[in-house]
Amino acid sequence: MPFSSMRNPARRLAVFITAIALASGVGCGGDDNGGGGSGPTEVPNGSRLGWNQAASSLQQLQSMTYRIYVDGAQMTLSDTTCSNQASSGRYSCSGLLPTLTPGRRVLELTSVLNGLESTRSEALTITILATATTQFSPNASSRAERSDGDSGLSSAQLAIICIADSRECFNAQAVASDVGHPQWLSPTTDGRLLFVENGKAVRTIEHGILVAEPALVAPGTDGRIVGLAVDRSSDKGGAVFVAWTDLAADGPRLNITRYRELQNVLGEGATIVSGLPFPDDAVAPLAVDSTGLLYVAMPAADTARLRASERTASDTGAILRFTRDGQVPAGNARMSPVVAEGYSRPTAMAIESATNRVWLAGDQRYWSYSLATLPVPMNAPGPWPLRPQPALRTSRDEVRRQAPASLSIVQGPDTSEWLMSGSEGQLSRGTVTRNGGIVAMELLHFDPAMNAHSVAQGPLDSWYVVTGADTASATILRMTRR
Repeated sequence: MPFSSMRNPARRLAVFITAIALASGVGCGGDDNGGGGSGPTEVPNGSRLGWNQAASSLQQLQSMTYRIYVDGAQMTLSDTTCSNQASSGRYSCSGLLPTLTPGRRVLELTSVLNGLESTRSEALTITILATATTQFSPNASSRAERSDGDSGLSSAQLAIICIADSRECFNAQAVASDVGHPQWLSPTTDGRLLFVENGKAVRTIEHGILVAEPALVAPGTDGRIVGLAVDRSSDKGGAVFVAWTDLAADGPRLNITRYRELQNVLGEGATIVSGLPFPDDAVAPLAVDSTGLLYVAMPAADTARLRASERTASDTGAILRFTRDGQVPAGNARMSPVVAEGYSRPTAMAIESATNRVWLAGDQRYWSYSLATLPVPMNAPGPWPLRPQPALRTSRDEVRRQAPASLSIVQGPDTSEWLMSGSEGQLSRGTVTRNGGIVAMELLHFDPAMNAHSVAQGPLDSWYVVTGADTASATILRMTRR
């Protein structure tokens, strides 16, 4: 059951089941699933994938890297090891599978040599087993010691999350605890999660473990990180945009730097926007559309200096759009970075991948809605700048209280898209309509009860949720369908 080199793809893969240490291997049967004719092999999360790798020499083998595809989506195969001895020109190799949602999964593997990727192996179908559910307390102090000396909540500690008035439920497993004010949860294309802690550092969660060292630390003592977005577009992926402030003589200034992410470190920074006036206590939500264009929700820089009775143009924020190099895109009206009006105090932004429709949340004194969308296409003739349209209306007195702290557009089990939002300690899910509205907004209930503050999409039909009595010492859960 070899996995071959560049010209001969694998004919069969084997899954090695791991509990605490590497245990027994599952032999190859004669069926397509490698399970001895009894259907897909059942394995828990934390399992290793084994294969035989063809290589002309040990030196060539050591030059190879590997890519795993799960249900067609590329993910990370970590901790890969290969033997030093070959049998008939093939070396025994294995790697740690990413954490996967319970259920039937199809695996394919490739090798990469000198930048060239092999064809995919023959598919292996497995079934990821669900972990038994035990009660989880968001303030639990029990820890599971790991080999790197870091500690975190035990992987056995789970919560149950259900949609109100339905039988649809999820398991939620803690992946990080005692996190200070986590913001801007941003999934990468390979299943990891980036987020900002305490406005000072970008952190990474990989394979359900919080990486000990920050990926990036905010420059200077006066600066804050006020926005984060990952470029997930197919042709320009790999970039991470960070909005941060520094202190000028007349007050804070906003800057945006594009980084390259490599092995959980943000490097090769290129500042593409700099010196924009910025309120001291505001944030600048970022989002990247499917073409790689960067959107920035800018607050009104002088809102704090306006009298409550005034309504002026300067009391309105703005939506800016840039290329990945900080240039004005050709499709922007009047060759201006401004494409739309925005909330004077924006709190969150998300973009639908299929239509590039922009969703906004925030606080605006004379708008009676705290959640809005922008019409698409955004380069159509008409008034400039565009005016956001309400998606959910609230009373004027409730705007500040109900402005969502996070927005995430996720794919439903069919062709529908959901808008997940976190606000006032509650998590909600609504179905997105074709004209940019929201229907059937439903609350998610936690068992045991806990406050939910923000949400972001994770890999393979999963979501990350920030919970806790407040965000000063929060827990991040990974929520997967039961």
